[in-house]
Amino acid sequence: MVKKTNYNNKHFHGHLNRQSYKQTLPQQIPQELLAVCVGLLLGDASLYQTKWQGTYIKFEQSYLNKEYLEYVLHILEKWTFYKSPSPSTRKKGFKQGEISSYYFYTLSHPAFNPLWDMFMIDGKKRYKEGTILNYLNSEGLAHWIITDGSLNIHKEYITLHTENFNKKNNFKCAWS
Repeated sequence: MVKKTNYNNKHFHGHLNRQSYKQTLPQQIPQELLAVCVGLLLGDASLYQTKWQGTYIKFEQSYLNKEYLEYVLHILEKWTFYKSPSPSTRKKGFKQGEISSYYFYTLSHPAFNPLWDMFMIDGKKRYKEGTILNYLNSEGLAHWIITDGSLNIHKEYITLHTENFNKKNNFKCAWS
């Protein structure tokens, strides 16, 4: 049985293999894309690092937010081999087999290493001082709100769920 993948494996964006394609990418993420990635990482995105090929990001959203995840995939299309987000199904319970979320990964690349340096402390995702003020723009903030924010029932304000921040960083974030 041939396993179908959700990757652009056939042509690798017009290249013969993944490595030759990765070599065509810039060594730094464009500034506007960096701000989007910072906003997404302040939210629900996850970082991973390989020994030799750099850092990559996993984006995952509830099945209800598939359309938004497709938009994020479009923004990062040069940095991934996914054609569309892949479904994740429930493994147990009465909803076993139902789609619970969708996800995709960027390719691993040294251009993502600065994000690792900004967010990872002792192997855990944390917010490092200066990240918001130095790297977040209005588009990145919008992605942070979409992935990790909520609107007050009276629509008077937005709450950013910063439970992963320490007290000092929460205070700084509130007054940035």
